[in-house]
Amino acid sequence: MNRRPLPDSAKRMNKPGSLLIVVDTETTGLPPDPDVRPIQMGAVAFDMRNGEEVSCFRVLLLPDVWAKNYKRAQRIHGISRIKAERHGAGMRAGWEKFGTWVRNLTDNRPWRGGSHFMGAWNSGFDRWIMARWRHAAYSGNAATELAPWEAFSVGGYVAKNGCLQTAYREWATEMPDIRTPKYGKLADALSNFNLPNQSTKHDAMEDARLAGLVWWAMESRFRAEMKEKRVVMGM
Repeated sequence: MNRRPLPDSAKRMNKPGSLLIVVDTETTGLPPDPDVRPIQMGAVAFDMRNGEEVSCFRVLLLPDVWAKNYKRAQRIHGISRIKAERHGAGMRAGWEKFGTWVRNLTDNRPWRGGSHFMGAWNSGFDRWIMARWRHAAYSGNAATELAPWEAFSVGGYVAKNGCLQTAYREWATEMPDIRTPKYGKLADALSNFNLPNQSTKHDAMEDARLAGLVWWAMESRFRAEMKEKRVVMGM
């Protein structure tokens, strides 16, 4: 967990700021295996006014069950079962740590009373994983329902259910110099915006941060275009 100093813009403005909290999870497998759980969760909060990173969070988790194909998932993130068993927080303890981080962040100035949004590169997957995590934490029941996340604007496009990948795909279809992605990999988006690439071994907090950088690259380009149009129109 890391709390950064308040951005200068936040100190200057009395109006509550809005946060985009981008999350990512590393897991013990893939759907539809009912035993899949998160093994690491990361989140990065961005000031939606200027794209500045405000705070970040990472937690290593100890799953209550282990998926059969865990070794395959381990090749993606490099987190061994031994490491999780030695250092991971339990499902409930990890969930409460995340909740405490969010509350401490949004209950304090300048964010108290602002409109805050949750997002992820592939929010369909991460919401599914987080729903399993929550129910494993409080009822021992791996429920699969998806709690909806509020949509928000990304570069003039809508991130439905907080899905940055969907907004990026729509953006790419209108860019003549970019091949429209079939799925919209985060690595491709990072490359198109000349942003740092993902590490060979994925880390949830770093991937959340990179997804947030793509969000701001799209958003800042859109704002610059709108500003230029207003200048041309003499507004």
